[in-house]
Amino acid sequence: MRVALDIDGVLADYYEAFRTWHAHRHGALPDVADWHTTNIAAYIDVDEAERWRRFETFMDECLASLDPIPGSADVMSAWREEASFVAITRRPDAYHDVTWQWLVHTYGDVFEALECTTHLDDEVWHRCKGKLCVAHDVDVFVDDIPGHVDRAREESVLGVLFDQPWNPAGDVPHGVQDWSEVDALFNAVAE
Repeated sequence: MRVALDIDGVLADYYEAFRTWHAHRHGALPDVADWHTTNIAAYIDVDEAERWRRFETFMDECLASLDPIPGSADVMSAWREEASFVAITRRPDAYHDVTWQWLVHTYGDVFEALECTTHLDDEVWHRCKGKLCVAHDVDVFVDDIPGHVDRAREESVLGVLFDQPWNPAGDVPHGVQDWSEVDALFNAVAE
């Protein structure tokens, strides 16, 4: 079984880390449990240039030390012999190396590859997450953004929506609430 996993919101607790960092530096943001979108810009009332400066500063300072989503390390470790893993993220290419180092530090040598793509599905077709799943011959793709899951499904990849406040996964086919449900899904696919 070949599996592709998104990083932020599936493997890494990026959003809570950003909220905490922002509160320390610039003022409080709403609790992640109250978010309705992953577009953090919706919660920061400053001009676009300042928003990007904040994002880049956070990424430079914090990407290497993000906490993993609870349960992810245990499930990945348990499946390391039975599955192969690729990480696919919308992080910019400039953060490829620090992201790879975080993956290795957090999950060991589980991942075969890391793909960084800042492209939305309709911008550059061969760099969207669905097409990258095809390029890596992926069977299962787990992401917290419904649009990415839909693109994978359009490519005949089993797209799995990981539950977060901005995307209630309970109502969708192959939605998972946490990593114990990801583990159960892996078991079902592997049978």
